[in-house]
Amino acid sequence: MIFFFKQKTAYEIYQCDWSSDVCSSDLYTLGNEDVPLDNVVLDSWFRNRTDPPPSTPTCLSASEIRFDPAELTASPYSGVNEIMSSQFQLTIVAEDEAPDWTSLVIERKRDWIDVYSDTGAPDYVPIDLNEGIDLRRVVVPEELLSPDETYAWRLRYRDQNLLWSDWSVPKTFDVSWLGPTADFTADTTMGGLNSTVRFTDLSVGLADSWSWDLDGDGLTDSHERDPSFTYVEAGVYTVTLTTMIDGVEHIETKSNFVTISSTSVGEETVLPVDFTVSDCHPNPFNPSTSLSVSLPQAADLSVMVYNIAGQQVAVLASGQFNAGSHVLTFDASNMASGLYFVRATVPGHLHQVQKVMLVR
Repeated sequence: MIFFFKQKTAYEIYQCDWSSDVCSSDLYTLGNEDVPLDNVVLDSWFRNRTDPPPSTPTCLSASEIRFDPAELTASPYSGVNEIMSSQFQLTIVAEDEAPDWTSLVIERKRDWIDVYSDTGAPDYVPIDLNEGIDLRRVVVPEELLSPDETYAWRLRYRDQNLLWSDWSVPKTFDVSWLGPTADFTADTTMGGLNSTVRFTDLSVGLADSWSWDLDGDGLTDSHERDPSFTYVEAGVYTVTLTTMIDGVEHIETKSNFVTISSTSVGEETVLPVDFTVSDCHPNPFNPSTSLSVSLPQAADLSVMVYNIAGQQVAVLASGQFNAGSHVLTFDASNMASGLYFVRATVPGHLHQVQKVMLVR
């Protein structure tokens, strides 16, 4: 069932499938008399009452000692739908007592996207003031911490279906001086051919740059803080992270850190657990960017690209796809610089829109 609501300068289309408890909506704008627009998508949302909540996250950082101020780092988000929010809580722990989550030192609940402003006349382009926010981390101001106390923290994630995960298992830490160091972890260190490993920076101290050698060949593979890397050849790989903290270089090398067997993931019939879409990478990009869509079962997949005027400019996927991970590439070689929207849909399972910026 489709509902259509229209006002003078905008309209919204609702699509509801009562048999599967799925609803979605797209809000379009027509601009105004000074700046007419051609059906630009302003916002999208969906609800699926049958989807499970996100997986329970894990507290990765802050164990026995921490650099002051403390940076709390959580495990990567995992869920059927894309992340929307995270909520961190920090409390003081009395000796031999459980954490009291009703008396908090700090609480941070943040959303992935909230449009609070615009560029003003004459274009009034929306500005996402939370763009680039790191929902996996919270920095605790040093004035809130004391070396005489023991602290516990926990977190949870919420997806764009408005479902919260369970709270993570709390982790405790004491505040004491620990000089800046480079450190990292990964969501897995073993797999078959074409396994993708997600790395997390756990460096102590607030770094301003990262350089990763993810396959031990002495070359830089990524400058992202938390990169992902797909291993296409069997072997045992050494990983090195180099960070710059307050102008000083810090290096952490973990020998034989990742082991990749000669059996491919496909041969092991290991399928994705959830319907997920990775972030487009690189972003910003020139001239192409890629994303991966994971399907735990065969499904009807649609991935479309729209420009700022709401016009469809590319079709990355349309039709039935087998279960597995599918890498899709948006080639914008013949397109103008600017903002584009990549929309991925699997009816009843997935509805996600992400922004990418073409910069020449």
